[in-house]
Amino acid sequence: MNLLLFGGTKEGRELAEELAEYDVIVHYSTATGYGGELLPSDPNLLLHTGRMDEEEMCTFMKEHDIDQVVDATHPYAVIATRNIQAACKTQNVPYIRVWRPVSFEEVAGMVVVPDVRGAVEYLSHTKGTVFITTGSKELREFQKLPDYKERCYARVLSTKEVMDACCDMGFHGKNLCCMQGPFSMELNLAQFRMTHARYLVTKASGKNGGFLEKIQAAKEACMTVVVIKTPEENNPECPEEKGVSKEEALKRLITTYHLTRQREVVLLSIGPGGNDQFTVEAVKALSRCQVVIGAGRMLEACKRLLELYGIEQEKCYVSLYKKEEIVSWLECHPHYKNIVLAYSGDSGFYSGANGMERLLNGKAGTYRVKTVSGIASPIYFLGRIGVPWEGVTFESIHGKDLDVADTLRKSHRLCLLLSDGEDGARIAKELCQYGYEDTKMILGESLSYPDERITVHVAKNYKSPERVQKLALVYLELSPEKICEEQKPLDERILRSKVPMTKEEVRLVSLGKLALEKGCVVYDIGAGTGSVSIACALSGKPSGIYALEKKEEALKLLHSNVVKFHTDSIHVIPGEALHTMEELPAPTHAFIGGSGGNLTGILKKLVAKNPSVRIVVNAITQETVSTVLEAVREGIVIEKDWVTIQVSRSRKVSGYHMMNGENPVTVITLTGKEET
Repeated sequence: MNLLLFGGTKEGRELAEELAEYDVIVHYSTATGYGGELLPSDPNLLLHTGRMDEEEMCTFMKEHDIDQVVDATHPYAVIATRNIQAACKTQNVPYIRVWRPVSFEEVAGMVVVPDVRGAVEYLSHTKGTVFITTGSKELREFQKLPDYKERCYARVLSTKEVMDACCDMGFHGKNLCCMQGPFSMELNLAQFRMTHARYLVTKASGKNGGFLEKIQAAKEACMTVVVIKTPEENNPECPEEKGVSKEEALKRLITTYHLTRQREVVLLSIGPGGNDQFTVEAVKALSRCQVVIGAGRMLEACKRLLELYGIEQEKCYVSLYKKEEIVSWLECHPHYKNIVLAYSGDSGFYSGANGMERLLNGKAGTYRVKTVSGIASPIYFLGRIGVPWEGVTFESIHGKDLDVADTLRKSHRLCLLLSDGEDGARIAKELCQYGYEDTKMILGESLSYPDERITVHVAKNYKSPERVQKLALVYLELSPEKICEEQKPLDERILRSKVPMTKEEVRLVSLGKLALEKGCVVYDIGAGTGSVSIACALSGKPSGIYALEKKEEALKLLHSNVVKFHTDSIHVIPGEALHTMEELPAPTHAFIGGSGGNLTGILKKLVAKNPSVRIVVNAITQETVSTVLEAVREGIVIEKDWVTIQVSRSRKVSGYHMMNGENPVTVITLTGKEET
């Protein structure tokens, strides 16, 4: 059901909030953005701002397929009400008017007038300061008073639009008070006395409009009250002006459309679990719910908190944590309307709450899902050890695999959720294996609980605590020396010996020509030291890299460099490439740095495995260039690009820089078939 509610009043906002708990979409319309600022965020409440005339209202009703209109505008918004009623008649949409109770008893000295014009007419025969609370739209009439700029004080809403309009009419400075009501009797009295007001001009705005508090303050200040009648009182015989209370309107809507109250489900993050880590919002959610669902530790934490706050309400506690089991339980127990699903940490960080909101929202019209955030355990942990968390990478190995050493290499600072405290020893061993033995390790166990324990280690000296807790995190930080080493160029870090290596400048051009894509499969044929394979791996794009090499010395270096750079995506394949590539997955990209005299056969094999393969050949000799040209002429491959690179490097000679030229390298880009 789609309901259009014209609001801007307290009654309208309260009715919208109550309707949002039912299976109905409420389009809440206010003349200004200010009128909707207090409206809570809710998927069932759609805010629309801006004044609409009758034609625009008709268009809105058609576009949004409106089934019912509720008019909860201000009692004095006569033009708006007339337009709404007319639009409803045109579109044949049912109409309900919500009417604010505005009856009042006249007191001594009160002057009752039919409209603003009547108030101005009365005041024109008096002297003394006038305090006006009728709103900004009626102020223009008061300009008819000869000395209105000095005599009149106006209290209006505190929006720029309203203030600008008032200033244009001559109401500004000390004569303009911009505030949002309603106001207490004490505040009204203070303002009346500060302005030395003799007269109060007000509408009969009822209880919600603060009418009684204004009358009481005016009486205390010995003022004359000028009250403007409501449109209903001016037209007692007009049935369109009659309305119902907010409560009656809600009852009528529920009955007419058979509305059912949605069940509120709060996805509650309890933080690490200690009493001090619950948010105020979490306490409120627990205090008003009927049932709490979660793993055993979450339920115990919630019970302790309620005891701490002295909340003794009878609640049902259900020990479940699997999404499907929770939904099944909810469907079997429809009488529970307010439910809390308790999760540790924060719902946005490896939480069981992930996916639950989507699952519940799939049950159209049944649940209203709200997320209450908590304090993520890593944030609490880093605060306890005094580490700022900007720049820290957060990950989890709880129930998932993670290449810890490679992740630390890229991030330098890493905070991990562990499966249990024993993971610390395994991580320390892995770090030492890849040369990160000086890494700082801080282990946090049972965080926020009475038995909380935080211990500091270095990877190479790591010792598991005697009694390892299950609830554990670890913070890892590379040593400054290792960070400096990691920032050096690849050519300065790679292990070389006498094995040939593709130099940096040529390698960069070759990688550019390869044009790697995410998830690609790369062959590095004649891999040598593995510099091209390692550069591909460090780019993070390939899903697999196969380094093919036949020479023993090169193979040893390859293995050493794969370990040194922690590039586990590289698979070292020993032997003649023409034969070893037979059993490998089809390549999307191939780099040929050396072919052992089998270049034509290698090209044929690559194209046979994948006709769309992109091949880059580094040719140092003219014979290699000739072989490629012949393969192109025979139609084995199709040429894409040829580039020859000549690099010169400087060396100092007697204080001068001399340039030594390297051998030119031709970088040839090929493929197996034309692109479509």
